[in-house]
Amino acid sequence: MGGGDDGLALGQKIVTFARGKLGQKVGPRGECFDLADAALGAATAKSAKDFGTITETADYVWGDGIDPKDAAPGDILQFRDHVITVTTTVLTITKTPGFTEGSRRETNTQTITRPHHTAIVESNDGDGKLTVLEQNFVRVKKVKRNVIPWKGFTLGPTKKLTPIKGGGSSETTTTVSTSVEGTLWVYRPKAK
Repeated sequence: MGGGDDGLALGQKIVTFARGKLGQKVGPRGECFDLADAALGAATAKSAKDFGTITETADYVWGDGIDPKDAAPGDILQFRDHVITVTTTVLTITKTPGFTEGSRRETNTQTITRPHHTAIVESNDGDGKLTVLEQNFVRVKKVKRNVIPWKGFTLGPTKKLTPIKGGGSSETTTTVSTSVEGTLWVYRPKAK
């Protein structure tokens, strides 16, 4: 088996371990670091302590740095001051015979932060999105699955036409924009 195959097998072992811990707390403190460290240990891979000093605020190195677009299952993500902003805009235009046309615009903004965080790639979903397995995200000390963008994108606009009783219609146009700020490092784990 070549080096690439070994890396894929290693990544699959890491993901299998992390999936097996969904809904559970890993490590005595349930920190994000604990999940990655335990998964790498279970796969007999090098951990952050093999690449540098571990402190509460260190930007950990977990293996060989790679481009986020090349992220694969089992790769480790290290975040610093990472902010995802999702803005959803919904424009509704109502047309009813005999009445003035009306419109309403609603904008909802959600901000998701990972100031200093570690996660495991479960899958690379394409279009700048990764599914991750992570712990101690928004103070939940259990392993969860989340989808995160690693780059900004816009979905839509999508339109939906709904008939209204009396012959009118309501047209809803939805646009979702995502922006990503901060730093994200992607590391390919290495066997011990």
